[in-house]
Amino acid sequence: LKDDGTSLSFSSDAHGVSPFASGADIKLVSAFEAGNNARVSLLGTSYALTNDGLKDSSLGRISSNVLQWTFHEQGVIRLKSFRHWDTSDPEMRKMQYYYVERQLQIEVELEEWVGDKWIPFVPDDAQFEARMIDPHIRLPMRSVEKGSSVLQCKFVFPDSIGVYTFAFDYRRAFYTHLTVTEVVAIRQKRQDAMDRLLVASYPYYATIFVTMAAWVSFTAIFVRQFGF
Repeated sequence: LKDDGTSLSFSSDAHGVSPFASGADIKLVSAFEAGNNARVSLLGTSYALTNDGLKDSSLGRISSNVLQWTFHEQGVIRLKSFRHWDTSDPEMRKMQYYYVERQLQIEVELEEWVGDKWIPFVPDDAQFEARMIDPHIRLPMRSVEKGSSVLQCKFVFPDSIGVYTFAFDYRRAFYTHLTVTEVVAIRQKRQDAMDRLLVASYPYYATIFVTMAAWVSFTAIFVRQFGF
């Protein structure tokens, strides 16, 4: 929280000297949140924390919000569930591996601490990531039903096998940081799931049959010519 452009900060015992700070350089309230969700707040005056300051209509509201945020009574969210499964699986089982070119569904459910209880938290800027050097997939997550607290996304996995990291990383100002990762293997299709005839292989199929026909023709001509 910055001051306006006409403010000055100086010691009352040092008249006639340059001010310590002026204008927007004066920070009335400063707050910091570390990567481990530890919070620190600095107030420009200790009066804001006194009984008289807290009773003030505007200053008291700011001080109360700063205290609640600092001591994790506001802006605290948690991950209730993180699920993923193959949409063709009727049992919706969460697996440690999936196959290429299959559609996967990802679901995340969040909660926020408000007052004295946890309530559903539905952000509009959440994202899911499937990380590997190549490819690196990032998709937005949305609530599919009005009033639902479940965020989800669907995508078809590309034909690229490897070990992926499924990650949900939510970092927004004034909220605790949420990070969850799971390592999932993406495998090639099963042998019985492969296409029997590939369009790209038609020239090779044709080569085999042409070679067979040429050999039969050559044998017939040779036998007829020499009378064997």
